Amino acid sequence: MRITLLYLFSAAFILSGCSTKSPEMIETSRQIPAEFSRNGNAKLPEKWWQHFGDERLSGLIEDALQDNFTIKAAYSRMEQARQNAVKAGAGKLPEVNYSAQGSRSRNKAMNETAYSNQFSAGLQASYEIDLWKRIDASQKAAQKTFEASRQDLTAAKISLSADIAEVWYNLKAGLLEKQIIEKQVQTNLKSLETVRMQYRQGMANASDVHSQERLLEAAKGRLINAGKNVNLLENQLAVLLGREPKEFSADPEAEIPKLPALPEAGVPATLLQRRPDLISSLNSVRSADYSAAAAIAQQYPSLTLTGSLSGADSDIEDVFDNWLGSIAAGLTGPLFDAGKREAEANRARAVLQERISSYRQNVITAVKDVEDALETEQRENEYFRSLQKQLEMAEKNTKSVKQQYINGQQGYIYLLNAIENQQELEISLVNSRLNLVKARIALCRALAGGWEKSS
Repeated sequence: MRITLLYLFSAAFILSGCSTKSPEMIETSRQIPAEFSRNGNAKLPEKWWQHFGDERLSGLIEDALQDNFTIKAAYSRMEQARQNAVKAGAGKLPEVNYSAQGSRSRNKAMNETAYSNQFSAGLQASYEIDLWKRIDASQKAAQKTFEASRQDLTAAKISLSADIAEVWYNLKAGLLEKQIIEKQVQTNLKSLETVRMQYRQGMANASDVHSQERLLEAAKGRLINAGKNVNLLENQLAVLLGREPKEFSADPEAEIPKLPALPEAGVPATLLQRRPDLISSLNSVRSADYSAAAAIAQQYPSLTLTGSLSGADSDIEDVFDNWLGSIAAGLTGPLFDAGKREAEANRARAVLQERISSYRQNVITAVKDVEDALETEQRENEYFRSLQKQLEMAEKNTKSVKQQYINGQQGYIYLLNAIENQQELEISLVNSRLNLVKARIALCRALAGGWEKSS
């Protein structure tokens, strides 16, 4: 008996010495800065898309969160994880089974036939005493996996909402670009009529006519592409909303809104508590930690209590008049498994280290996402202002060159170049304004999280 107790206490000591590092102690301070490079003053709503004040966009996103099939799949994955947690926790309670059997026999001898009945019923129960907290660790691992899947669902919703917002404003920009090109086509068509008239009067060369025809045809080509892009964006938006593309038309206004005030980014450390992908990653670390503890405990003996109650009789009403009950305790443990359990424990430790490293990488990636969005918006805003100035100068230059051409002071090629430059800048300005909105969407995506905490 003394040897057995000494073995058990030694095993407990070894197990405690093999405990893995708590995920609460993961060092991240060296991987994140104290503050972001820029910060705003506006409060970012929990439903981040409301930041843009676009009621139509908000309605589309709310519908998509209910109808999108990717979100429905994420719900199903979360439910699978929930049920796994329920299964893992079932080992903390006894398992009780029942059995029942009935038979009827016929015996014929000496021309006499006799019948006999036999009925039996029983209950069996078993319960494993969780000596090394293996069952508890397995349950906690499954629970953390469930919590991670719940955060994955929130992350999927944020990703979907950002994708919808980006496609929505791409579509608006596409329609605006299409309108601009349509005006360019009409402008180029009028210019072609003017050049042809001048050619008939001997005031222009054939090359001037051909150059203007090329410019008009190029604008028509851009218009075809613009129409195609708008249709493709509508199809993409329909799929994100969980609808058939042929049955859906967004019909938004052809405009790109001005950006609201820059939202407050806070400090990088707040991302750890707010971003669902980071919370999910941390829960995955915790799950791996508990799984490693369970794998270590698997190497040590298990103590199981069993009990049974059974009875049998020829009359079903009297089955339990004469019954037999038993209770037993059994201690089982590995004697030789060729290193299988030890290998599983080492594998679980390696999984834990992998997830710790992934979590640290996810943290610095999250900080990078915010910094990238802030930097992109700042530089794009500077570029947008530059394009505005360039377009103003291009419009003045086109008027000046056009007057010089009419006065015979410049060849048509100079006017053609001025028109092309102005038209390219008009499209570039639309794309730059769109890039500003997309940078803000990226910032909101990087900062978003927490809107479902109260639900």
